[in-house]
Amino acid sequence: IVCGIENADEFFKDLLTTIQANLSDDKLDNNIKEGLLVLLNIILTATDNLNQNTILEYFMLIDIFPTLIQFIINPNNPSKLISKVIYILTILINYRKYESRNPYMTKLGQLDINEVLLQVALSLTVQLQKINQFYKEEIEVQPSGWFGKITNYVQSIFTPVYDLDVEVDQTIECTTALTILSLYEMIHLNKYFCKLSVSPLITETEIAPFLLQQFLIFGKQLFGDIKTKDILSYAKLSFITLLCLTENSDCCALLHDPETATILPFLHQPKGKPTKRPYISFLLDIIILFLKTNLKKNIDFDLYSKALGIIQRILCYQKKTKFQLEYNWKILWDALFLIINFISTPKMFALPETINLAIDITTIFNLFITYGDTFLAFSADYDLLYYEMIRNAKELEQFYFTAENISQSKALVRQLDNIKTIIRHFSSKLDQWQEDNNNVALSQEQVILIIKDNYESLKLNLLDGLDVFELYLENPKEIQFFRSYLRLVLYRYVVEVKQIELSVL
Repeated sequence: IVCGIENADEFFKDLLTTIQANLSDDKLDNNIKEGLLVLLNIILTATDNLNQNTILEYFMLIDIFPTLIQFIINPNNPSKLISKVIYILTILINYRKYESRNPYMTKLGQLDINEVLLQVALSLTVQLQKINQFYKEEIEVQPSGWFGKITNYVQSIFTPVYDLDVEVDQTIECTTALTILSLYEMIHLNKYFCKLSVSPLITETEIAPFLLQQFLIFGKQLFGDIKTKDILSYAKLSFITLLCLTENSDCCALLHDPETATILPFLHQPKGKPTKRPYISFLLDIIILFLKTNLKKNIDFDLYSKALGIIQRILCYQKKTKFQLEYNWKILWDALFLIINFISTPKMFALPETINLAIDITTIFNLFITYGDTFLAFSADYDLLYYEMIRNAKELEQFYFTAENISQSKALVRQLDNIKTIIRHFSSKLDQWQEDNNNVALSQEQVILIIKDNYESLKLNLLDGLDVFELYLENPKEIQFFRSYLRLVLYRYVVEVKQIELSVL
């Protein structure tokens, strides 16, 4: 309409060349630069399906990547505009990236200029701080104390799968959707940024907060009770991002590094005085929080599988490196027993997703059983694991019984063999002790002592492949999710652009 089809090639070539020249001009007023970025946003969000926006083909032919990178590191550009440029780059990365070669995705993956990566990390950290402050204030106006807990619990029972009518702040939702997507793309595509995201962000004037610190706070605030489809999408993308981080051995090393141990009051475990802990402990905390608080009637199996996948990767790293993390593993085992109790019904086991989830759970338990002596910090942790399995014997036996009666769950039954053996072995020893002692009730300390005395007579099978996991691949497994997420991003983006374009242009 603007130039006619016959003149479109020349028009867009001139337009993009002019925009690049103006964005690179230090003498140009920042308000004008912001207007140019709004114009780019309008072009990028012209359709609700990014791949159907054929205008973006001109961006594939006319490479503006160097201009965007130079804009990011130019000290004369305000942080507000830098974040907009990062979001523009994120949108361009996602254009037809499954169907054809995307030069922006390729170049971002190869980018190794520390100054650029640091500036991107700082920008995303600032955006996450703003998002976290917003949600913190939202949480503070919710009912507190026992009445608030009861109210939230009752709501969680009677609320539909996800409430689509919850009113949201459109600007913060747009910022959230784009920031989480930008963080994922940077971590997934760029191995240098992946390490930077879990390191202190050292600038010329200060050491800024960890990007990961703000990301974990974000997770703690939103994933304790997922009520809307948007938050469900943020949770899934966040878990995918954490899968990428925990698959990377260098990142895992930094997450476990005691030199980076810190106190995060908002993330500390509720019992006791907050103490310095490595970041991996805080990461485990928020994953366990999610596992415990989202067991709804319409459980999201994929999200639970990803959460358990993160835990498996952490344990595999600790087993491989023999890293003994001082952590209250009981809260993890309690969460797993809670899920087991939730899914151990014929109706649930009729779903193939339930069987896959059950295998994920038993894999984690078997990692503790088979290799726990290499990564548990104290021998008492290993004793406590066996005690907790015996204490939850009824739930585990129901779990086994339900699986045994489903023909599709033969692999799961094999995985449960050692757990079944442990329960039967130690239950018989406990029964014998009680018989010899006039059925006197046993204390926890006495049960643990009997467990320790009878380890040698316990015969377990060595299970293969416990420390092997399927590496994350966006294509083809997550294509549908990312297409759906991009529609969410574009919708939020269009709303925000409409709010500011009149005031800027």
